[in-house]
Amino acid sequence: MLRTYNTLIIACNMCGQPREAMAVYKRMLDEGYSPNATTYNALISAYGKAGQLDKVRHPVASINFTINTLKIGQVYLRSW
Repeated sequence: MLRTYNTLIIACNMCGQPREAMAVYKRMLDEGYSPNATTYNALISAYGKAGQLDKVRHPVASINFTINTLKIGQVYLRSW
C-alpha cells in the first residue's frame, strides 16, 4: 500500500499539485503507513517546484536523517 501512496504523491508532484500531494501524505499517515525516502522526495519536489518549500518543512523535520542531504533529480537539498 505504501507504493500506491507514493505513486499518488508522485503523480500529484508531476501534475503541479503540491496541496493534493500533502493531502495524500496525511491520509497515508492516518491509515498507519510510514513514509520512506521516496515519499519525502516527492513531497519536497512538489513544493519546491511550486516555490513553497516552507510548507513542507514540518513533515520533513520529522525525518531522522542519517545524512544531511536529499537528492531530487540533479538538485541536492540540505536538511534544515
